Amino acid sequence: ELTVDDIRLLVELFYLPYEHGANAQQMFCDFYWLRYNYSRHGKLDEWRCRASSFHDRVKSINRLVQRLTTIHNRCLLYDIYSYITDISSTISLCSRYLYWLDNEEKRSKVFLSGDVEPGSKRGGLVGEYLNILPRGDFQSILHPDVDCSSDIFCIRPMITNDQSCMYELCRRICNEDEIDDQLKGNSNVIGDKMIGGYLFSLSNHFRLCYCVENSKDDFCAFVLTMIESEKYDKFIESTWISQLHQKYSTIDQNIFESTEYPQWIYDQYPVRIQLFVDFTILTHQTYFLGNKLMKIISDQLIQQGYRSCHALVDERNCLLYQYYLRLGFLPISTIEQDHHVILVAKQF
Repeated sequence: ELTVDDIRLLVELFYLPYEHGANAQQMFCDFYWLRYNYSRHGKLDEWRCRASSFHDRVKSINRLVQRLTTIHNRCLLYDIYSYITDISSTISLCSRYLYWLDNEEKRSKVFLSGDVEPGSKRGGLVGEYLNILPRGDFQSILHPDVDCSSDIFCIRPMITNDQSCMYELCRRICNEDEIDDQLKGNSNVIGDKMIGGYLFSLSNHFRLCYCVENSKDDFCAFVLTMIESEKYDKFIESTWISQLHQKYSTIDQNIFESTEYPQWIYDQYPVRIQLFVDFTILTHQTYFLGNKLMKIISDQLIQQGYRSCHALVDERNCLLYQYYLRLGFLPISTIEQDHHVILVAKQF
């Protein structure tokens, strides 16, 4: 969450067009000194000490940007997002320049020619930094593959209040072949069948579970992480299935039957990561967000001693299957008792 120091830093970065807050001004003065006082043949201890301090301040601004994307006031975020990301990317570029300056192998030509496009002249604190940054051709700073989409996505931890949105997303992405007239008359049966057991189980507590929303507050995707997948499957078999039979007694009970998975799955890939994605909302950003989610989850799993995971995919959902493959999962086996289920696994 945002702190008082974060708010103070935000105000100082955008104090006045040509007058900056105390910390922002000091940061700029430090960069100015670092820019013009580097000498490879001189004493570099002081220079590197001040450079390290500058890099730390850059990280604090980047953290500010990350925290801003999680605030509840989305209107405020949309008003200031372009400004704060502008100053963040500019100062990060200055930070990279200092690393480049102190590197013996200077291969990049971006900081050499000084041939700057007139259209790149800027005002405010951003302009102050860019005016003393010895950039080359402005176009060479931009990578041609950078996605310039203006949409903003928020990846956040899952909370209890997300259940209705998760159930609605399950209904949207469910294979039409599985939906008959009986199911259409029961709005929650799809969600109960797909994820209800997980939400009901007290052993999970939403650990390593995340939701994705876009700038329109659309619920685009979520991911469930079952650290003890064997324990979860036993709960489904022993408890949750019988509860579904009682809750939906008028529906064909065969649709609730679970699949028994071989023990080697739990032994080799104990963690299960299930992705639920509305591909009609997420398009070109889907792969990027999936990578972000997997990076967040895998880093935490590695810290807990896990080195692999698996997922169970309905082969009729071709988009989701291909999505898992693009995220680095590999097909391992087709579950014998259910020929529609494909096991995919990934090593960290």
